[in-house]
Amino acid sequence: MKIVLPKFEEIDKSNSLEQGEVCARVCYKSENLIKEGSAKRLLTAIASAGHTAMLEHVPVYVFVPHFDKFITDIAVEQLLGKPKRWEKYSVVNEDIHFNRYISTNLRVIFEHNKKVFDAFMEHDGEPFNYELFDSSQTIRFCAFNEYPEQFVKRITIKFTMDRVGSQSFCRHRVFSFAQETTRFVNYIKEKFGSEISIIQPCWLKPEDQQEFEEDMKLYEQLYFKWINKGYKAEEARAFLPFAVKTEIIMTGFPSAWKHFFSLRNESHAHSQAQELAKPLEEYFKEKGYLS
Repeated sequence: MKIVLPKFEEIDKSNSLEQGEVCARVCYKSENLIKEGSAKRLLTAIASAGHTAMLEHVPVYVFVPHFDKFITDIAVEQLLGKPKRWEKYSVVNEDIHFNRYISTNLRVIFEHNKKVFDAFMEHDGEPFNYELFDSSQTIRFCAFNEYPEQFVKRITIKFTMDRVGSQSFCRHRVFSFAQETTRFVNYIKEKFGSEISIIQPCWLKPEDQQEFEEDMKLYEQLYFKWINKGYKAEEARAFLPFAVKTEIIMTGFPSAWKHFFSLRNESHAHSQAQELAKPLEEYFKEKGYLS
């Protein structure tokens, strides 16, 4: 058994498919399988299997030039569908020239326009031009930094924290989530050091540290006992403590993060939530995400 400190890190890959792959692989802790071309294969398989929640971690930014109001409205609808279908997970901005700037995710595209989804995958998540209707009506799938003043960034954070605390983080809407699964991850395997990881609680008194570790060791022994009896990880996990380490991915627009901070940095929030949320809010301010 090992004791680990809670932490956070931003996931911000320049390639959107690689961004999605990193998030998806956290679930099964299969990051060791990441290699050239693996992102496209994994996300295509995920989409085909209907596990489209993972596509929400693939950011999509689209520039729609103004054709005329009717055609431009239709172009947005061709990508996103009716507003009630996309408004929680997409933002559409307009400049003084009536050009549209769509900030969304790949699940929205996949569920509404499979042809556009296929084109996005064919271009491996890199920027490209797409003829939505004909050659005179070309839209552009962009990198965020092509129009940073118009697009709204979808920000992805990976937390390393205690399992029970992660449950409260999952209550926040509207976010997209991916989480290390205790159903299929088996901690007795060598890739995990044949041990479970326990989050160091910030509320623990120093004089109780040794006793805490001894008690957590008992949980590890029980968990491995039932694994060795032939039970699956999804069954033996009944013996894992709330303090077991988990990794959870949260992706959302700045508006969702502002709401998150308003609750998790509130004085009555759990101390272990504040332990992560307070420095994360400072990080967001430094990056200019909350301006």
